[in-house]
Order: sequence, then structure tokens, then C-alpha cells
Amino acid sequence: MDTKQLLSFGLDMILPPSCVICRARLSAKGLCGTCWAGLQPITDPLCSACGRPLPHAMRTDLCGACHNHLPIINPLRALYRYNEVIRRLVVPFKYNDRLDMLPVLQRMLAPLFADMTENNPLVVPVPLHRWRFFTRRYNQAAGLIAPPMSKGLFAQMSRPASWRQAGISC
Repeated sequence: MDTKQLLSFGLDMILPPSCVICRARLSAKGLCGTCWAGLQPITDPLCSACGRPLPHAMRTDLCGACHNHLPIINPLRALYRYNEVIRRLVVPFKYNDRLDMLPVLQRMLAPLFADMTENNPLVVPVPLHRWRFFTRRYNQAAGLIAPPMSKGLFAQMSRPASWRQAGISC
């Protein structure tokens, strides 16, 4: 047992693992059954461009909005509907330094990465404004979520540009 495992075991003895959302006691860190049950996965049929749920199987794989105006970036995809459980997971991670939620978020995103079959995917984390970076002290997308995602996909990861590029002519 290495030092990290020993420290983790000792900490679990003092502070037993609990659900990262509701704090219910667990045998291992993560989400309790009640919180997992509160997640609402977005399942097929989906718009192939924006990822919106389609009401039923259609002849086309695009929703009405994308059929009229295809998004510049596609495919876009969300795994879960935004509800109270997702809010209680994402907001504290994003704004309150709840880095203990990162492994749970990575496990939740894993099915999305497994479904990506495109050749040579490129993971591009959204750059964070300097002021937000200063107030949060880290960029969740670039520093925490994108690196393990790109490793799982065997993909390249693009580092955000260090300056704003809006208005630059090509």
C-alpha cells in the first residue's frame, strides 16, 4: 500500500465516504442510489447535430431547429437533462472548489467518450476569461476534465489560446 492509499484509508476511517451531493453515508466515494436515480439520461432518438431529444424516431436525424439552421459546431451532446441533481453536482464543483466531485463527473461523462467513434477527435476546452480564472483559481475544463477525457479517447487536446482571438481576421 503506497502513501496515497494509506492516507486515503486513514481519512476514510475518520470521515467515512459519503454521497458528494446529499452526504448520505456510502461504502465508497460517489453518488448514493437516490441521487443516481435522480439523474435523467438523454437517450435516443437524438438530433445528430445538437443532441436534443427527438420526440420519436423520424425520417431525418435532425431536429427542426437544426434542419433550418445547422449549428456551426456539431455534433453537440449532453448526457443528462439539467435538473436539481445535476445542479447540485455541477454548481458546487464549478463555483465552490468541490474538487471531490471530479471523479464522479468523469465517471458520468465516460459513456459519452466511449460513444465517440470519429477518427482523430480533438478535445478543445473552452477558454476561461482572466477574471473568472482569477476568482476560481483554475479552469475546470482545461485542467480537470479535458485531460482525462482526451486520454480516454486517445485524442489530442488543444490548449486554449493565451489571448482573445475575437475580431482577428483570417
